[in-house]
Amino acid sequence: MTKILYVHHGKGIGGAPLSLLYTIRGVRDEFTPEVLFIHHGEIVKKFQREGIKCDVDSSILDLSHTEVSNYSILNPMFWFRLFYQPISFAKFYLMCQKSNADVVHLNTSSLVTLAIAAKLAGKKVVMHIREPLAGGLLGLRQIMLRNLIDWFTDAIIPISQYDASKLKSSTKIKVVHNFVDFEVFDKDKKCTSYKHLQKGPVILHLGGISSLKGTHVLIKSLKFVKKQIKHFTCIVAGEDKDRTGFLKREMKKEIDANNLSENVIFMPSVLDPHELIACADVIVFPSTKPHFARPIIEASAMGKPVVASDLGGPRELVVNGKTGFLVKSNDAAALGNAIANILSDKHLAMVMGKNGNELAWKKFELGKNIAEIKKTYRQLVKR
Repeated sequence: MTKILYVHHGKGIGGAPLSLLYTIRGVRDEFTPEVLFIHHGEIVKKFQREGIKCDVDSSILDLSHTEVSNYSILNPMFWFRLFYQPISFAKFYLMCQKSNADVVHLNTSSLVTLAIAAKLAGKKVVMHIREPLAGGLLGLRQIMLRNLIDWFTDAIIPISQYDASKLKSSTKIKVVHNFVDFEVFDKDKKCTSYKHLQKGPVILHLGGISSLKGTHVLIKSLKFVKKQIKHFTCIVAGEDKDRTGFLKREMKKEIDANNLSENVIFMPSVLDPHELIACADVIVFPSTKPHFARPIIEASAMGKPVVASDLGGPRELVVNGKTGFLVKSNDAAALGNAIANILSDKHLAMVMGKNGNELAWKKFELGKNIAEIKKTYRQLVKR
């Protein structure tokens, strides 16, 4: 069987590693997967539990320049990572020379140095674009990255048209949306595991504590929800990315000032997001920057209405007024009123959920999108 060496950059349990895991599940009947992680973490164990061969090499560093994660040139970490790239290149180049993998599949644009190494080592290179490239102050880094990605890959897979629009136009590009397994994200699934958290309607945010994912905007919006819905539960699940503690302090002030302590529950990342979604009445994704949102497509698959920011990424996932609402980013009042509209109208919620499920089957069904990735691998191996 054709062997694929996947490389993943993150340490948390989020959309990118889960999307990679679902991809491997879908292709491993035809291709042999092996995954290199550059960080230790719980996600490595999740892959290993599924019988996937995994290695970890934390001496390799990525260098991100996306709208989701990037380093200012004034940040010492940027220069450290930049000057470390030759070491990452050398390590991965030697790894590729020793590997019998036919294709190297990089799970992010932040691994462009590894793309160069793999290509020069004679491997076919696939790069998944899961976040839009950042413009930067003068746009020079974006121009450089656009060219490097074009020169040193054989296939490029953005997960949205918006992400693709930030790349250099090329016949190598094939947009393949993230997808869901409808057997797992089943619209008929009942709320069981987290039923004890239901105290009135449930608002669910799977973005953790993150300014990028708009957690602070959600907390600010809840006072507008409470004006119309007195009893509700807002669950915030996911990684805590507030390293300074500033966001948590601001959210605590907002919660205390509006008597929301009984309404808000914070919890870490969960390995069974479908169990949480089954207990939710509305899923929110109030991102502050353009970003593909896996929770949106998972919610739609399970027949749940969605409220998301009107930005690149969510615009491709939500049909405004039909599968949910798109609201202006950073507008707490608009977000809160949209949430309240759904929670106060069960018929509207039901119709939006039904429409969302139909959209998910059309655009995000696993089989159809896995077929596109398999097709890409086959074409590369034949060359």
